[in-house]
Amino acid sequence: MHKLHPLALCIAGIAAAWTAGCIAPWTYGGARGGATADQRFLAQAAREGMTEVKLGELAAGHTADPRVKSLARQMLDDFAKTNEQLRQLAAAKGVALPAGLDQREEWDYRALEHLAGGDYEFNRYYVNMMAEYHVADVRYFRWAAKHTADPDIRRFAAANLRVLKDHREMAQTLVPQFGIGRTWGGDSPQ
Repeated sequence: MHKLHPLALCIAGIAAAWTAGCIAPWTYGGARGGATADQRFLAQAAREGMTEVKLGELAAGHTADPRVKSLARQMLDDFAKTNEQLRQLAAAKGVALPAGLDQREEWDYRALEHLAGGDYEFNRYYVNMMAEYHVADVRYFRWAAKHTADPDIRRFAAANLRVLKDHREMAQTLVPQFGIGRTWGGDSPQ
C-alpha cells in the first residue's frame, strides 16, 4: 500500500481549508494567536494603509517625475479616507489596530528611503513596490469581501476593492516605463 508523505497531507489539508474559505489565503504580518479572520483582516488592512501613506509621503517628497508624484498623491489622498473609515469600523467592532508597520513593510520603507537621492532607481523601486503591494491587496480584500464573518467588514472590503484595483492599474501602467523589478536588496519580478 502506498503511503502519503506527512508534508503532502499537511499541504493538502491547508489547501482544502483555504479553498473552503476556512482560512485566509495569507496573513503576512497579520495578527496571530486567537485573533479571528475579521480581526486579522482589520489589523492587516490598517498596517497596509499606514504603509501606503508613509511610502506615499516619501515618494511625493522625493521624486521629480510628475507621473510618480501623481501616483504618490493618489495613494495619500485615497488611503487617508480609507484609513479613517477603517479606524471607525475597528472602533465600532472593539478591535485595537496596530500602531506601526510590520518588519517587511518597515524594510521596504527603509529601502526606498535609501534610494531617495537617485530619481530613476527611486521611481523604479516605488512603482514596482506599489504594483506588488496592490496585487496582494486586491486579492486579500477580494477574499475579505466574500469570507469575513462580519457583514460590515465585508462591505468595507468590497467598497475599497475598486480603489485598490485602480491603484494597481496606475502602478502597473508605470512599471514598463521604469523597468520591472525592484533594484535595491534584490529583484522582485511582477
